[in-house]
Formats: sequence, C-alpha cells, structure tokens
Amino acid sequence: MKVQWIAHNGKGRGSSIITHWTRGQWSHNSLRFRDIPTDLIHLMFSRWGYEFTRDHEIESIQGKGVHHRAFVESENQGWFDFQHTEEQAREILLFAASKIGCKYDWSGIGGFLTRRDWQNPKKWFCTELASDALLDAEVRLLWLPGYKQTPTVATASPVLWLDPKSPIKPAGRI
Repeated sequence: MKVQWIAHNGKGRGSSIITHWTRGQWSHNSLRFRDIPTDLIHLMFSRWGYEFTRDHEIESIQGKGVHHRAFVESENQGWFDFQHTEEQAREILLFAASKIGCKYDWSGIGGFLTRRDWQNPKKWFCTELASDALLDAEVRLLWLPGYKQTPTVATASPVLWLDPKSPIKPAGRI
C-alpha cells in the first residue's frame, strides 16, 4: 500500500480565505491510500462498517468533519510522496480511519488564526488530521504539532517530495 499527502488548491471562498491568510498556495490537505490490501478493506468494513476502494482518500472538511471517499483526481491537487514502510502505511490508514465521523475543529482553526492553542483533541481540521496520522506512525513532517501547520507549510516538509504525475506543481519547488 502507498500513502500520499494530497495538497489542494481549492477555488471556493473558504479556500481563498485560507490561502490569503496563510500566504500560501494550498488551502487543504488530505491523505490518499493507494492499493489498499483486501484484508484491510475487509477490516475497515468489519470494524467500522466503512466501504473502502483500493484507491481511497480520508480528509477533514468544514461542514462534514472527517470523512472518506474513493479518490478522485483533480487538476487542483499536488501529490506528495514520502518514505514509509508497509506497517507505517497500515498505521496511518488505521489512525485516520478511526477518526472518521469526528467533527471539524473550528476552535482549532480559530486558535490557529489567532496563534492560540484552542484545538479540540476530539475534533480535526485537515492538516492536523493528516499530520497526526503520519506522526502516529512515526513519520514526522515538521517540528510543529499538526494543529499549528498550514496546508502550505506542511508541504514544505523535507520528507515530502512531489510525485512526477502530480496534476499541479507547487510554487517554489522543482
């Protein structure tokens, strides 16, 4: 199984506010899981009742909270790879899947924008979820905790590199 960090450059009002406020290219992050083994697909269904495809995405979105869906390629995405073992990929997937159904962390966003620690440990925003899922598997993007990372700052991590098939190339990276 392969895990990818997906950065999104959304076109909506919320995305515009995020990219303007953070002075970044990306407004959202999610995790993509490719070639999920059949045993894990069955585990997801038996443990939580989730139906997964072999190419799946988990993310936290305003108004929806943490949810999952079959991965859909879009021209506004940057795909980033990182080194991980099969066991780490499994841990990342299980951590992220265990958060499905959790609410969006609006207080965390407020704290993020005001530089205060207002995050709710039972709620998640996009970068916080993705970063903490990797950290749970001992893949550290940055020295900052997930709730203090912007979508653009997270993608500047030296452990991430751009997939050559990525639909969009990030500004300032080769």
